Order: sequence, then C-alpha cells, then structure tokens
Amino acid sequence: MRTHRNLQPEQLEQRCLLTTVGFAPVNLTARDVQLEGQVTTIDLDFDGDLDVVSGGHSDDEDTRLLLNNGDGQPFEYVYVGSKPTALRTIPVDMDNDGDYDLFDGLAWRENLGDLQFSEEHTRILDGNGWYTNGRPVDIDADGDLDLVIETVYSTVLEPRNSRFGWLENKGKLNWLNDSELLSQNFHEIARNARAFDYVDIDQDGFKDLVWAHDQIFWYRHLDGKGTFAAGQLLRENTVQATYRAVQYSDMNGDGRVDIVVSDERVTPHWGNDQLGWYPNLGADGFGDLVVIAGHDPRSGDSSTNTGALAVGDIDGDGDSDIATIFYYGLNHNFVYWLENDGTGSFTHHQVANIHYLRWRAANLEIVDLNGDGDMDIIGASTSGRSIRSEVYFEQRVMGDANGDGR
Repeated sequence: MRTHRNLQPEQLEQRCLLTTVGFAPVNLTARDVQLEGQVTTIDLDFDGDLDVVSGGHSDDEDTRLLLNNGDGQPFEYVYVGSKPTALRTIPVDMDNDGDYDLFDGLAWRENLGDLQFSEEHTRILDGNGWYTNGRPVDIDADGDLDLVIETVYSTVLEPRNSRFGWLENKGKLNWLNDSELLSQNFHEIARNARAFDYVDIDQDGFKDLVWAHDQIFWYRHLDGKGTFAAGQLLRENTVQATYRAVQYSDMNGDGRVDIVVSDERVTPHWGNDQLGWYPNLGADGFGDLVVIAGHDPRSGDSSTNTGALAVGDIDGDGDSDIATIFYYGLNHNFVYWLENDGTGSFTHHQVANIHYLRWRAANLEIVDLNGDGDMDIIGASTSGRSIRSEVYFEQRVMGDANGDGR
C-alpha cells in the first residue's frame, strides 16, 4: 500500500543576480611600455577603431601613442616626443584641417599627416610667471577653438594669484597674450583647481564652467556666446579635504546632472578618503554627499585612499556605473567597478589587484576599446617606476575564458 503525502507548494527565496559582467587583464602592447600620465582614447587615424594617447602627469613630459589596428593584435607603440609641460596631452583639431593635433596646455604639436607630428611645438602662451592648465573648446560658438584655462601666477611679491576662465581665439589660432589674462573673462579663485570641466549643469543647452578644489564652483553660461555669471558655490568639502577627481552624470535617474567625487583628506590623517555623489535637487541646489565608499570593501577598514574615477554604463542597463581605484598601501591597489541599481545605490565588484610598486592611476576611462560592443576599463600610472604602467581590463561574459563571447 502506497502512502501519498499531500505536499503544499513552497515559496522559494527570491534572489537576483545583479551582474554577469567580468573583466580580464589584457596587455595592450607586445612589450612593457611607460604610459605615465593620463590616457585619452580616440580614433586618431580614422580607421574605425579607438587608439590611445598618453602623456602628462607629475614629472612626465612625454607624449606617446598606442595605435589600434583593429585586428585583435597588440597595439603599435609610437613615441611622439617631449613636451613643454607636464599637463595632459589632448588630441584635438587645433588648426581645423580635419585631423587630430596634440594639445599640451601651453602649446600644441601639429599633425602633418599620417600621424607624423611637428618636431617643435607652437606655443599659445609664453607661460612667463604663469602655470596654466588649458582645454580647447569653442566657447563663443564662432567656429574656432577657444581655451578654458586656469592660471596660477607666482612671484616673490605675489606667490599665489589664481584665476580661472577662458581665452578667446581671435581667429587663425590668434589667442590673447599673457598680459591680457588679468582682464579678459577671468575670475579670481582662492587656489589652483584640482579639477575643472565644461559641462551643462542646468541643462539649458549651454555648457557651463565648473571648478573644484576643496569647493565646487559653477559659472553659468548665460548666452552660449561666452558670457558667464559670477561663480556660484555648489558644494564645499566639510572634512578638510580636496577633491581628487570630479565627474558629472545622472546617478539616480531623475534626469538631472549630479556630481560624482573622490576626495583626498588631509586631517586628522591620511587614508580616510571618500567616494560619493552630490544629488542635483534642481532649484534647491545640490544635496549632501551620498557616500558610496569610505572604507576597504573587503574588510571594512576605514584606512583607504580613493583615486581616479570614471563614470559610464558598464553593464549596459541604462544607468551610470563607476570605475575607480582604492589604495591600501604601496602594493595593494584594487580596481573596482561599482554597479548602479538605477537609484544611486551601488554594489562593489572587484576587477583586479594591481601588484605594482607605487602604481597609482592618473585617470581611468570606461570605453569599448576593442570594438566588441561592451565597455572596458583603461588607465595609466602616474609613476614610471611601475613594472607595467598601463592597464586595460577587457569586459567578458562570466565564465568566458578566451574572450569569444561564449
């Protein structure tokens, strides 16, 4: 005689796998190279794939290229040459001839064709007494490139006089000279910027100027032709820290531009940095910092340093994720990507531990470098003492060991 049990349906525990995203480290070149400084990805040779421009940080005063042939083979390494400043090398068409030149803050190197660059730089400013950090952009919508620029004038009598604003291009690359910096479109600032950008904060169609050190100031672009309002304080760091990196993106899906920051604390001691974002409240300004990370995600230890960050949709779900690096000593540098659930709450995913002595990222980019349709992470070190100074993490499907997408 068979006994039948009357089994009741059982409610299973609901679980959600947030991501199937994984990353694998890939060497971009066939040999060790020194890509000290910040990296920029762009299609330099117009062949349909992304190349890499590197140069500018600390004592690094050289420009280097990694050329992508689009065939899955290692990138071709090209040494361009030294440059007059340690600022970031920016690829941009300075002379409006249809190709990318290389801009270095105070000067630019002309692309003569086929990625052959002029040996000598064309100086924009003589830099006499001025430390300048510039970014080419058409501010006044007249069809030529102006300069968003920060200047720090330093003399014995006037050791620190900082200004921030823009220089107008009068046509044919004829900028104002140094003597006119004091009167043209400039605002006095208390100290030099750790980060500045050109972004449409109020979404009126005109890109504004934003400056950050231990405060974040917004200069509203009033007419799209170069007229800016006086600086408005958006946020101030209240823990005696400076902002190491600043990015702008909608983090909570409300359609407004929020501010993402990593800070560098000076007191009470180093190593208690934070990464977070300030929500844009519209007419009410910006809210308090929403802390994403202020400790070692592995152990809960509060002694950590935040570093470079990048914002982008890593997992392709339509919201803004973050790539960043946490430092826990000379030989413990962890790359993480922080998965946004769409509301500004994040899940930490470790990408790699970079076991390089004194490796420290100058910047990171989230970009589809290999053209396979998903987002990768690339960065470069601030220190040439690294064993390998560039890092590239290719996104792969979890369990895909050979990167064939299966």
